[in-house]
Amino acid sequence: MSMDRYLAIVHPLRSLSARDPKIAIFTCILVWVLACLCSAPALALRDIHPIPDLGIEVCGVKYPNDTWFFALAWMKVIVGFVLPLIVICCCYTVIGRHLLADTGLVRMQSASVKKCAESKELNGKFERPPTPCPHPRSGNSKPLEGRGLQRVLWTVAAVVIAFFLCWFPFHCVTMLDIGKAYGWFDGCWVDWTIRNWTPILLCLGFSNSAINPLLYCFIGHHFRGRLGGLCKGFCACVKQRGEEHHGQKRGSFSTRLSSFSRKLSDLKDLAIVENSHPA
Repeated sequence: MSMDRYLAIVHPLRSLSARDPKIAIFTCILVWVLACLCSAPALALRDIHPIPDLGIEVCGVKYPNDTWFFALAWMKVIVGFVLPLIVICCCYTVIGRHLLADTGLVRMQSASVKKCAESKELNGKFERPPTPCPHPRSGNSKPLEGRGLQRVLWTVAAVVIAFFLCWFPFHCVTMLDIGKAYGWFDGCWVDWTIRNWTPILLCLGFSNSAINPLLYCFIGHHFRGRLGGLCKGFCACVKQRGEEHHGQKRGSFSTRLSSFSRKLSDLKDLAIVENSHPA
């Protein structure tokens, strides 16, 4: 996704040829095949293993030898964290620099337009048709400036920071496990940290896949506008229902009061009739 955004923003003309349904399907299949190949060793080695000392059975990965452990552990750190972090940082850094440079060029052209307009006012009427001044952009597209540019840059930074914060703790525990196997770390705290924190930090790492869509959606202007409209509509609906319920209660009370008044009036009339015709 980072490389796709890089091509779309920095090399838009080149990305047009790559944005083909066949190429998209091939890319998705290739990504899934690579992901399955990377996960295949852990899937093949995972099984139910007994622990005689504790008298229990656990579902976990049992490596045939230390070579397997070191190879898969280093592959997990390098392929799963270091390389993606480098790619994400490089892509979004170039995107940010491209947007800033493009905005700077637009500002220079805007200053040129302003200077050209001022020269027209100073010189008054021209005997010959004036030379057309350059325009920053053609069409209806507007350059990213001010809050728009700041929002895009904050989105870029948030994506990189979210990936780092979600996956860095898990790979720290992985490095601690590697260091324990090499004999660099020793102690009960090492075993306790690896055993108790690995499942929690793995869930934190997987949460990055759920955080990214929220970042793009909540920071996007259209989504926030629609969310605000939805909240206003919900509040208006709740208020309307409350008023209708209150009106129904008031109407019911008025109906009961009218019925009681009518009955009381009937009783008075009956009493008058009885008094006027004594037995």
